[in-house]
Amino acid sequence: MPYWLVSSCRSSLMFLPQYQQTAALWVRTILLYITLPFLALNSYVLGMTIGPFLPYPKRFKLIIGTFCHSVVWLCKHVCGIHYHVKGLENLPKDNKGYVIMSKHQSAWETLFLQNIFDPNTVVIKKEAFYIPFFGWGIALLNPIFVNRKKGSQAIEQIIKQGSERLKRGEDILIFPEGTRVNVGERKPFKKGGALLACEAGADIIPIALNSGEHWNNKRWLKLPGTIQVVIGPVIATQGRSWEQVNAQAEQWINQQVDMISQVPYQGELPQPDAGFGFNPQLLVSNAMKAGKEWFNQWRRW
Repeated sequence: MPYWLVSSCRSSLMFLPQYQQTAALWVRTILLYITLPFLALNSYVLGMTIGPFLPYPKRFKLIIGTFCHSVVWLCKHVCGIHYHVKGLENLPKDNKGYVIMSKHQSAWETLFLQNIFDPNTVVIKKEAFYIPFFGWGIALLNPIFVNRKKGSQAIEQIIKQGSERLKRGEDILIFPEGTRVNVGERKPFKKGGALLACEAGADIIPIALNSGEHWNNKRWLKLPGTIQVVIGPVIATQGRSWEQVNAQAEQWINQQVDMISQVPYQGELPQPDAGFGFNPQLLVSNAMKAGKEWFNQWRRW
């Protein structure tokens, strides 16, 4: 995208009345979403043509690094979504594998955290594999696909495959609430991340953030501002139960989110009307169902 276009988008809001600013936000958000498919296609082509011949770390940088860096850059320069990271000094430099437990409010952190923990392994629901192109491309990144409906079997799968990754020095990124949570809300932490860390003898790096205030889970429109990301001190697991570790991580993350958030716990964030009834979550869900049906038909052939 030409830099003059990016610059004009960034400066346009400064001199506009409120209704025109809302319209400008729509234009900037639309520009972001128009560009995303091209970035995804670029990473997909690189991944499917060159990726299989590269070792995992370089493959990760090629597929994920290229895409995530580009999207975060677009968010900053087109949509005005900046970020500030606190606690980088807490990141270990011993080349060991750690379990990364992060707050999850939007898709933004799934992109941004790839730039900090490079490479890492993501625990992702099995259905994502059936999204055409996306699922097939992400399979090259050695994710841990889990079937959430299988309960205890899914936990066993995470522990088995996760332990192998951690022993190789790969970080495991887990969102312990299990799904994206709206601003001002919480969900109890699931045991998978803490249990994996304790079983594998790996420590935990907790992360708090407030991305939902600018990239809201239920709204299409992206709001300018600065996302706060806080990386906490390492949580040791040796000689401790997963319940103790999980409780410590949950308490620290929730406290930090309350400190950096503009919306108190159980509050609601006022958002401009997204309009048009567009629901990206429903769109992705339908894409997953269609992809799964197509894949099953292909297997029968």
